Amino acid sequence: MSCNELFHHLLSRRQFIARTGAAALALHPLMGCSGSADPRYPTPKFGDTYFTTGYSLPQTQSAENLATFLESDQPAYGLNGWFFMGTVIDENNPDDDICFIIQAQRNEEVPIPTAWSLGTGYIRRRKGKTAAEAEQWKLWGYPIQDEDITITSNPWSVVMYTDPATQQDPFFTMQTVRRERMGQAGTQYIVTVNIPSSLLNQELGQFKGEFRFTDQFGVINQGYGTAALCVQNITPEQRAAIMGSYGGYIQAYLEGTGDPMIDQGVFYYQLPFLKVDSFSITAEDSTSGVLVHEDIKGTDGLQWVDITISSYDAKARKAYANMFSTFFCIQFPEQSMAMMVLQLDSANGTVFVASMYDDTSGQTQNSARKQAFSWPINGITIEKDTDQWTSGATKKTWPRRYYVRLRSPQRNADLTINMVMDNMEIVQSNEVTYAGPITVTGTLDGQDMGKGQGFIEAWSGIKADPLSKVVG
Repeated sequence: MSCNELFHHLLSRRQFIARTGAAALALHPLMGCSGSADPRYPTPKFGDTYFTTGYSLPQTQSAENLATFLESDQPAYGLNGWFFMGTVIDENNPDDDICFIIQAQRNEEVPIPTAWSLGTGYIRRRKGKTAAEAEQWKLWGYPIQDEDITITSNPWSVVMYTDPATQQDPFFTMQTVRRERMGQAGTQYIVTVNIPSSLLNQELGQFKGEFRFTDQFGVINQGYGTAALCVQNITPEQRAAIMGSYGGYIQAYLEGTGDPMIDQGVFYYQLPFLKVDSFSITAEDSTSGVLVHEDIKGTDGLQWVDITISSYDAKARKAYANMFSTFFCIQFPEQSMAMMVLQLDSANGTVFVASMYDDTSGQTQNSARKQAFSWPINGITIEKDTDQWTSGATKKTWPRRYYVRLRSPQRNADLTINMVMDNMEIVQSNEVTYAGPITVTGTLDGQDMGKGQGFIEAWSGIKADPLSKVVG
């Protein structure tokens, strides 16, 4: 398997979220949303993801329990892991645009004989170069068996070894500094990568890196209720009720009906503001036929982290068999504001998610920040500009700019999202992911939001781009 093929399995995790089967979640049976059975709906069982306002699940009960949940492997699930994405700034070339990604993921649905996969890489546009002249993704990937990885909590540590028998020469580590806990503002993280060329069968040579981050915001519940259920699939009956009695608000429907939406979403947590304290990258590339050695270092940048735990039954996997998704994570550092906009298209129709977090966001009992605001599904539109880039490899066209319109009786936002580079494709078989850095401008309730940045991940599969509305 090539590096791009392996890395694709890591990057398009929203596709695999939709394919994952149900498995054990907690150490005791679970009842309904608040801990007692509701005769109108099935009772959540071992391994289900579901909406709750109660505190049956250990991770909902305290900050300590949530930290343990975020720091731990979840082997009972088909998908879990840690996904870092964002910008780093080269101190010698500060005007260059560089996006860095590192991900460690367990995915038992991926058709490769391994429990874990590691992927890392970067894409760069040098000063003076146009978006069309930017470099392509440089990606390193490696499959990992269970015996090759060691994961601990409190303090958090993920270590992958080239020689698990002697546990020498770790080629990948993620960890918190001292005994700081994941999800808490102020926690510091260290990530190291040392992939020797001997592990790789590709034109890219060795890759070394060290990255230090500080969490400036803390963890957010990217979902509803005490367990952060991000709903990604609704039935026609649920949609009719949401659009009728509840004005398009999924959260209002969940709270008003008590429907747990079992296995119709994921437990979703995010760390939206990790400041880059320092980093260094040493990489070799011979794709041009000439060995190129590159050293990059600096003390600035901003990362975003996704932590997703999924559990889907056969009905949900069928609905997602030909899923499309478009995901934007957006950071407005001047406003201390983070936003996520997500579109998921499945056999049951389209689900939109748009939420905002800032210093006014409240907290759940486990200290995770709640949404400051969430828009109704009928108040979210994602439009693509007519200015597009056509891939020579896949012949697909990708917009250089998106327009996101968020409407509600309470709050309105208008965002313009620009691609930093053209060729951000990651191609494997007949599946294509378009992922990389973005810049964002816009207004919230008529007020300028300042300079924003973030990351796009669009998975298009083998069908046409689902964002069919085009504007000039």
